[in-house]
Amino acid sequence: MRFESARDTIKSFDYLLFAAVASLVAIGIIFIHSASAWRGEWGEMAPFYDYAPRQFQWALIAVGFFFAILVPRYSRFRTFAFGFYVVMLAVLFSTLFIGTGPARAPVKRWLEISIAGHHLFDFQPSQLMEVAVVVAIAKYLMFKRNIRLRHVLVVLMMAGVPMLIILRQPDLGTALLFVPLPFVMLYAAGAPARYVAGFVGLAAAAVPVFWAVVMKPYQKARFLAWLHPYEFETTSGWQYIHSRIAVGSGGLFGMGLGRGTQNSLKYLSEKRTDFIFAVICEEWGFVGALIVIILYLLIFLCGLGIAARTRDPFGRLLAVGVVSLLATQTFINMGMNVGIMPITGLTLPFISYGGSSLVASFIAVGIMMNVAVHPVVTLARDGY
Repeated sequence: MRFESARDTIKSFDYLLFAAVASLVAIGIIFIHSASAWRGEWGEMAPFYDYAPRQFQWALIAVGFFFAILVPRYSRFRTFAFGFYVVMLAVLFSTLFIGTGPARAPVKRWLEISIAGHHLFDFQPSQLMEVAVVVAIAKYLMFKRNIRLRHVLVVLMMAGVPMLIILRQPDLGTALLFVPLPFVMLYAAGAPARYVAGFVGLAAAAVPVFWAVVMKPYQKARFLAWLHPYEFETTSGWQYIHSRIAVGSGGLFGMGLGRGTQNSLKYLSEKRTDFIFAVICEEWGFVGALIVIILYLLIFLCGLGIAARTRDPFGRLLAVGVVSLLATQTFINMGMNVGIMPITGLTLPFISYGGSSLVASFIAVGIMMNVAVHPVVTLARDGY
């Protein structure tokens, strides 16, 4: 039985999806090296430190989580879906009291993991919270044949509570990922379009309140700098201006690896995380950027293909939710790099430096791949 199960897993394994993910990780390591090696951070005289080896180590750990996720049949995830959600919500809430952030910044996004007084790494709970929300909503909606208003409200609450906590950290970029997610999963579950459209309209109407009450002064400054960058040239508009210069100066084939002026002369800040796509555009040009975009499109199309093939409502919602998360994050990050969206401080999946993000992204893709390698046919209590 074990041999047959392994054979079926190998047969159903989506090699195109995994190859696209692995290619993005490899590109990420290359450009993390280009953005960090032989130079310090922007505006500082820092010693040599190359973050690429650390990212490679995190990649190995992330791949281990990916294949571990493939072992159990994904239907077993339903058993602890709500428990996982509650635990991650509690861990996320704890960051407001014991969380850490960059020096001299009122940010509490990470938890320090230490053993016997030795600091091992920093963990960002919001990354795994995204996965927990997808699994919990998928379980809640899987057998809902006639989705009522109360069901929509429950789903919005499941996504809204962690979103509010993340906004308090504050982390506007990650919080934005929870905005389209419940609507996409509700639509995939068969919710009436009037419910989805109505709440989207309410969300749009609440934007002025969000601006006045929720957004921090520096977040408002970033939005204004997006509209009028040269009025904030030396402050909030700096990143926006120089990321666009980097993107535009790459031309067709780029300046060459490590030869980008915005990168090497340290005009780009956060270049190994938030603005690594601008570095790719500058040093690999339009062709390199197009390759990256095609790889992301392959991942999204593979995920939607998995959702279309599965006959199990839980698996279908899992795949749709993962695609929604990754596509939203990719669009926001690329958008702020090329200047069509305000800067929100969101990383690029699989490419930007960061262990928590990389592990969480691999777990999400592992869940989606599990739906493909362990097909389940569910005869629901209610039709799907």
